[in-house]
Amino acid sequence: MKINVFEGARRITRLVAIVWFVGWVYDLTLWNPPVEVLWTNNDLPKLSDSELIDLSKGDNDLSIKIYQHHMHLEKIKDSALWSSGGVIFIYAFSWSIGWIVRGFTGIPSGKDSNV
Repeated sequence: MKINVFEGARRITRLVAIVWFVGWVYDLTLWNPPVEVLWTNNDLPKLSDSELIDLSKGDNDLSIKIYQHHMHLEKIKDSALWSSGGVIFIYAFSWSIGWIVRGFTGIPSGKDSNV
């Protein structure tokens, strides 16, 4: 039985992409804001970043909740960007290495051997 190096590389690429994505999802779930912040987000006023950081104003509890909600949304955006960007990079890197190896070995595109 012949070993198909390209199929092995495709499987490794899928495995690495899955581990990368699961890692970022796990990282996102580690940061758990209080539950009431997630459920009362419709009642919270819209404030700028400078107002969110200034906790010396009147209602500190509301300010803290707004700030935590804002930081949770930022964490979701960052995690989505890094997880999807990383998966795209992994697949692009794997494709480009395969293209280079196929070029040096004379294997036509879309095939795994010369035969």
